[in-house]
Amino acid sequence: MDKEKFKKLDIKPKFNLTYYKNDERYSDGSIENRIIDILADNEPEDYARAVIENYCWPVYYHLTPLRKNILSWYPFEKNKDVLEIGCGFGAITNMLCDKCNTVTSVELTKRRATGTLIRCRHRDNLEIIVGNLNDIEFERSFDYITLIGVLEYQGTYTESDNPYVDFLNKIRKLLKPGGKLLIAIENKYGLKYWCGAREDHTGIPFDSINQYKLGNRTAVTFSKKELDNIIETAGFEWRHFYYPYPDYKMPTVVFSEKEKITIGKMGNVAPYYVPDGNSLIANEKDIYTDLIDNNEMAFFANSYLVECATENMNLGKITYALLNNRRKRGLNVGTLFTDDGKVIKWNNENNDITHINKTLENQNYLKEQGLRVVEADIKENRLIMDKIVGNSLEDLFIDNYLRMNAEGIIELYNYYLTQIINSSERAEAGNNIILDFTTVKNINYGIVLKNGMFDMIPRNAFIIDNEAAWFDQEWKIENVPARFIFYHGVKEMYFSNPWMENILNFADVILNYEITKEEQKEYDSLMIRFANEIMDENVQRADSVYRSIDYSKIIDNISYLRDGEAAAEKLDIKKIEEMITTLLSNGMYNELIKLIGNISIDNVKNFEFKVLITWVNNHIYELSEGKNNIIKYVGSYKELVDKILKNI
Repeated sequence: MDKEKFKKLDIKPKFNLTYYKNDERYSDGSIENRIIDILADNEPEDYARAVIENYCWPVYYHLTPLRKNILSWYPFEKNKDVLEIGCGFGAITNMLCDKCNTVTSVELTKRRATGTLIRCRHRDNLEIIVGNLNDIEFERSFDYITLIGVLEYQGTYTESDNPYVDFLNKIRKLLKPGGKLLIAIENKYGLKYWCGAREDHTGIPFDSINQYKLGNRTAVTFSKKELDNIIETAGFEWRHFYYPYPDYKMPTVVFSEKEKITIGKMGNVAPYYVPDGNSLIANEKDIYTDLIDNNEMAFFANSYLVECATENMNLGKITYALLNNRRKRGLNVGTLFTDDGKVIKWNNENNDITHINKTLENQNYLKEQGLRVVEADIKENRLIMDKIVGNSLEDLFIDNYLRMNAEGIIELYNYYLTQIINSSERAEAGNNIILDFTTVKNINYGIVLKNGMFDMIPRNAFIIDNEAAWFDQEWKIENVPARFIFYHGVKEMYFSNPWMENILNFADVILNYEITKEEQKEYDSLMIRFANEIMDENVQRADSVYRSIDYSKIIDNISYLRDGEAAAEKLDIKKIEEMITTLLSNGMYNELIKLIGNISIDNVKNFEFKVLITWVNNHIYELSEGKNNIIKYVGSYKELVDKILKNI
């Protein structure tokens, strides 16, 4: 990075190089220099556009706001001191600086530590120490210590006969009385691995399940029991397990071991796979139901977050966290469920409570219309709702679907629609908001509501004394058909629970309420317009690459496992090279992406062709938009491969 540019950044954190030994073994390569430039050229935590413009897995992974979700919900005490071991490029460091009194971050490599320094350049409560924790002598102890994605590497970085226990022993001695250690790590038996996902550290499918006999052992993960034993042996007598989904790196949901996991709650989980989904042999979402029924979610969780203490104290205060970082700035709100039954909503970015206030206003409006709501109030910049006991309306739907209780399902839908109709005063049919942008004027939309609550979905109502009590009503749309709110709620439930389609078709449910296909198109259009108003397009697009999984490839992957060499020999490399040349020369980037996307990299023996496939997959958005830095590669297949190989 240019020294003059660095000087202009007005760096405030302390940068301690006393223990640095020029150890740069842990690295993503030269792309890390580009990440540092992005951090310097943008305001802290405002990287969405830069991620799209420089799209590849390392850039996305280090800069996505989803990373901080692993601890953004955790109830840190404000006046406490935290030691962050292994800060990387500072994915959670700024968040820790917001929540705690002081933060001391340790990072092995100088390049990544520099990235954190630049990312957190405005923080005057941060010190960054570069070096191996085992070499550092601390002059004080800490209230919290975080160990996020670090423990698994101690077989390499801690010289000991029992490196994992000894490393934790050293950490334990750095805790103040009453302090807590927070450990996040992958589960060697995570469900995604059984489904064929590549092991996070070696990139080899089934590697951890095979006890790392297939790849190198620079990192080793553990089962829940193994991990628990290591932590206990290190002197942490008190432990509480959390299960972040889809994993600890980019969680959208975090379950406490106290929480009863249901299919409805798993509907908030969107798996992702890196570097691709071409090794998948099963869809993990199809397996959740059986794991829940057999009480096996803990063993197969993809990751663990463990809250550890040496003294008996109240661990697991938060039992369930729903996290959102895909909206425009100021609108990212998280939802917490506590062990004393409270529901809490808070701004996941800052202390601005504008949106929180609107949520409370919406719930009070429903109450004024005669609907039951979960009582709420705003305290300390958080919306806090009363203790809730019972299942959600969505849970009741799921139960009736699983029992194939047609009468019960219809009764619930009728009740749900009635609640929506009663949620607002009526508006004149001519005021229908859809009429403002549609060219179709002859649709009968039925009852139009003055204030339609977009979040009146079955998941947002608890059943208390056989009556729905509504909560989490963030969004209001004026002058909207009641059937639109109903359609959105049903569609959301089917999206989160796709297995419902096997029992009762979504289309049949909607048509039963006389919502025609033409009407559905208008509702879908309104939902897109609404989403564009609140969602951060760049964050959404970046996040979708690794979550947009073509599960139809699973059959091809299984066929390859069955047919072995025969499947690989079916690839006509020469013919595909000619097709690539044609697509490149004509600027047909989307067609190129589709072509490459239909080729399983596991079927490819040719090294140069593997390089090409990987390169295309890592530059999907740049290709699809014809970015200038990609256009320069346009030419023949051979020219493209030669240029890629020179830049590796």
